[in-house]
Amino acid sequence: MSRFFTLVFFTALLVPATLWAEEVTKLTLPENPDVRIIVDISGSMKETDPNNLRQPAVRLLARVLPEGSTAGVWTFGQYVNMLVPHGEVSESWRDTAVERSSQINSVAMRTNLGRAIEVASDDFVTGGSLENTHFILLTDGKVDISDSPDVNQAEEERILGRMLEDLVARGATFHPVALSDQADADFLKTLAEKSKGSFRVADTAESLNLAF
Repeated sequence: MSRFFTLVFFTALLVPATLWAEEVTKLTLPENPDVRIIVDISGSMKETDPNNLRQPAVRLLARVLPEGSTAGVWTFGQYVNMLVPHGEVSESWRDTAVERSSQINSVAMRTNLGRAIEVASDDFVTGGSLENTHFILLTDGKVDISDSPDVNQAEEERILGRMLEDLVARGATFHPVALSDQADADFLKTLAEKSKGSFRVADTAESLNLAF
């Protein structure tokens, strides 16, 4: 893999779209980035990711993450599962991520995004710091932890409020990727903007490559 392609990938990922034209020549590849990939496997993804682009997205990310970085992959619905353990990116790590990407589906109940973020940012994994840590969210952003719309709305506000404020203060940046126009774009955009990250919509394999 060429260093140029890796540099372009992280430049596109880490720069908000509004800054791309102005800032791209000023950026350099961050040293030792820590990437947390959080993948929604809730039932709603059958409609919001009908082509299951989450699988090739994880494979693509596994292949382009630079040596020396650390990364992990979590899936979530009602519960959160570690698909690929967090650790240094190596050929073995890449192979595991590519192999296990086939387990990504849309069968889980609920969409407990807040809990997934909490697990992926836990001090056990981070050591207490999220400096240079980038969360890539493959989700439709439709928070669903209860049959009550009021409870779900309160959870969205919690995520965008004190949870996000705490994580951003510790250095975290969020890069949500929606896989169709059926996603809750407003919620995902806010998550990206408040953390100075980027939001992308990628509804085909080609647009997924461009997004990354």
